[in-house]
Amino acid sequence: MKPLETSQGREEKAKKSHRTIRTISIILAIIMVSSTIGYAILETSQKENKTTYGDYKFIQTDSSWQTQVAVSNQIIVLNSDYLPQDVENISFDGSISTDDFLGKGIFIVASSGLERQKAEKFNVLSPIALRMQLACPYNSSAGFCIDYNMPEKDCSDADSSTSIIIISEDNETSANYGSYCLTIKGNGDELAKAVENAIFRIFGILN
Repeated sequence: MKPLETSQGREEKAKKSHRTIRTISIILAIIMVSSTIGYAILETSQKENKTTYGDYKFIQTDSSWQTQVAVSNQIIVLNSDYLPQDVENISFDGSISTDDFLGKGIFIVASSGLERQKAEKFNVLSPIALRMQLACPYNSSAGFCIDYNMPEKDCSDADSSTSIIIISEDNETSANYGSYCLTIKGNGDELAKAVENAIFRIFGILN
């Protein structure tokens, strides 16, 4: 036969039940607060990883900033180390656009390791170019140019069917375009900024 439950026993069970309910309520409250905080942090992080410049939206990836531009019914993805506002103050002489490279042969003149590294940024022009090729300055003594028997080019080789891009390390930072030839000079980070300034101008992000 089941033993009779005393009033004291009922009180103990009630207390135990209340403690259990209180514990569960506290745990649920902690979970809800944690979820709210986590969502707020995620939302803030997502906002911080996106920005706009004019009509262009930039999204930060693991390695770069990324945006999209439309050229001749193509969508081209631009990956950059800097945002336009980071490089807009770099001096640029001349007017330049994608029309200056559309359907043309492009030679990118670079000899040092840094110059060739920055030359890779212009691969973004390959979807609209007729062809692209790396070249070296005339009479360059750089081992890369000699070992690989690279073609030699300068602004005098530029014409209506051939665009020349010259990247060179220099203590002064400058960029200019004229007569189908784009010349970019700088050192270290300043050279990197000058290159991206030119690319943003080519695609109409900077004016």
